[in-house]
Amino acid sequence: MKTNKNKASHRLLLLISISLFCVFLIFSCTTQLNVVMPGHSYNGALPLLTLEQQKIKKQLHRHVYELSEFIGVRNMHEYDNLLRAADYIDIELSQMDYKVTRQQYMLNNRAVDNIVAEKIGIDKPDEIIIIGAHYDSLQYTVGANDNASGVAGILEIARLFKSMQFSRTVRFVAFANEEPPYFKEESMGSYQYAQHVNSMNENVIAMFSIESIGSFSSKAKSQRYPVLFNLFYPDTGNFIAFISNPASRHLMYQSLEIFREEAKFPTEGLVAPEYIPGVDWSDHMSFWNEGYAAVMISDTAIYRDRNYHTSSDTIDHIDFESTTRVVSGLSAMFSKLLGQIEN
Repeated sequence: MKTNKNKASHRLLLLISISLFCVFLIFSCTTQLNVVMPGHSYNGALPLLTLEQQKIKKQLHRHVYELSEFIGVRNMHEYDNLLRAADYIDIELSQMDYKVTRQQYMLNNRAVDNIVAEKIGIDKPDEIIIIGAHYDSLQYTVGANDNASGVAGILEIARLFKSMQFSRTVRFVAFANEEPPYFKEESMGSYQYAQHVNSMNENVIAMFSIESIGSFSSKAKSQRYPVLFNLFYPDTGNFIAFISNPASRHLMYQSLEIFREEAKFPTEGLVAPEYIPGVDWSDHMSFWNEGYAAVMISDTAIYRDRNYHTSSDTIDHIDFESTTRVVSGLSAMFSKLLGQIEN
């Protein structure tokens, strides 16, 4: 009798699973969600770092150390550290000969800055691509991965681009106050900035949010997902993810395809509506709200990083070799999107 009950339970579970799978497939066939991506994710052995990549790795480590270990917790509760982080980013970009400006706004009678550096395009200066990352950390955490790694990434891409010329304009922006309690509020730095560029009627053709790019693992079951997504994606957290909403899917397809052509590193892509948990969890969301195409590039944060939003989000948990490969690939991808002009 017990065996028959077990068989019946297994059949019911199988029926439920098949039903959910069918619902997911039907949903996937709409324009709201797509797990099929252009090109192919790299699946071979990772080559040794080149001499240039070794320099990138060293610089990434320096930036993450300065922001997470030397400066530490940086948010409105640790306001002086937030200011120190902004100054650090400003100085680094200025030393690369970028013209650095600040978009300042007030929060609880305190000034908060978004740091902006720009290289004007030669042929199409009015076509702007924004590469952004938030520089604050959650209360009580030094935020080595979330998001000193992202800031380090845009600083290093800016260094690689400092002597290059592009057809389009590239704009690097370090945003304040992405973390709760400001997330999705008007006090969020990217909310302020996206509204500003829209009010100025600027032609932002693409925005990329570099969000937590330092956690990678080659172990099975190191990667988690929202329900049912594990049916379509690997359970090994060794890839970098490109994520967009349906309105930004063409930008995501284009950028992911270029990255896959240029970089020998595993990648996954997802087009999904904002209500899927995690899809809008960074500064790209602010640009979606203003009607701009935007893509988040991330290690998937909470779905992989066990140290996410904890006091253990420290520099010793950053995989700098993988982060280096990601940043190197992103620099090549952005060069193509911007239209690099050979000297």
